[in-house]
Amino acid sequence: MRVAITIRQAEPREVPWLAEIERRAAVLFEPWRDRLALDDGEPTPLEELREAQARGQLFVAESDQEKVVGWYRLGVIDGHGHLYEIDVLPELGGRGIGRRLVEHSLEVARQRGHRTVTLTTFRDVPWNRPFYERLGFVLTTADGPEMKAILAEEASWGFDPTQRCVMERIL
Repeated sequence: MRVAITIRQAEPREVPWLAEIERRAAVLFEPWRDRLALDDGEPTPLEELREAQARGQLFVAESDQEKVVGWYRLGVIDGHGHLYEIDVLPELGGRGIGRRLVEHSLEVARQRGHRTVTLTTFRDVPWNRPFYERLGFVLTTADGPEMKAILAEEASWGFDPTQRCVMERIL
């Protein structure tokens, strides 16, 4: 069942809730914890989210009950739009919210003059990479210095580099 949502820019007061949504959404990766070499990391630091919000990079999915149920962060990496993060409350998974957030991010990237959107994700989690492939993303290489730095940072968080991949969507 689809959920009625509105997607808009995040407000400063919502930033702590976005970290909580990220923390809750991380439970979906528990079955793959050992294989992916995941640590017990914390969500994105609040200060980083506050800075992203101030730069206009954070967008939220608000339900018709005026509750934020998901969000994404869109920035720029190596001159391309880059989808840093997307999270939806796990109890609302499978209802099209994530797809709508990604589609919205593509439109925002297009409006901001980008011709490509990149992201990093898990290569072999059954619902992860295929989700993005259904939305038109394809595997690509980490050619630029900023993308290489992102992958190195993800490895420092405990992500197994052999389980990560870079994807892109031409707009």
